[in-house]
Amino acid sequence: MNSRQVTTITPNPAIDKTYWIDGFRANKQNRVSRVRIDPGGKGLNIARILKGFGLEGTALGFFGGMIGRELINLLTEEGINIVPVFTDANTRTNTKIMDPVSGEETEINEPGPLIGETEKKQLRQYVQEYAAKSAYMVFSGSLPPGCEPDFYQGLITTAKKFNCKTILDTSEVALREGIKAA
Repeated sequence: MNSRQVTTITPNPAIDKTYWIDGFRANKQNRVSRVRIDPGGKGLNIARILKGFGLEGTALGFFGGMIGRELINLLTEEGINIVPVFTDANTRTNTKIMDPVSGEETEINEPGPLIGETEKKQLRQYVQEYAAKSAYMVFSGSLPPGCEPDFYQGLITTAKKFNCKTILDTSEVALREGIKAA
């Protein structure tokens, strides 16, 4: 086990597309003054921060379609080591509208693709493989459709078999179920 290796698990990554619109008004035509595309998903954000601190890390997650490939390309350009589980459906896109005039922000987050049993099994195998060589595993973000509320609980239980320290960053039912592995 590498004492500096951190593996992040992001079951529901995204492309975050942010639009800046001065004086945004719903139900009206609006003009975009600026657009930014970023990798999204809590676990991927953690991997990016760790990379900035010079820590070794690997990001695991579900990636699908053209959007998933674009997300992998963005992360690879940043030097993030990605171990993708490919899905048939597209990775989600989250849309943010920033209004510099009012200071308001509107977020529209997609639910993510439906994840099947084959994809979940592959991610479980990767968690087992990387838990054996990681000091820490960070399980982070929302669960996509098809992942049961206790999905994190099972992954954390697997990681702990390898004496890997685990961190859980999620909410609602996934959090309640996930902490049962503590």
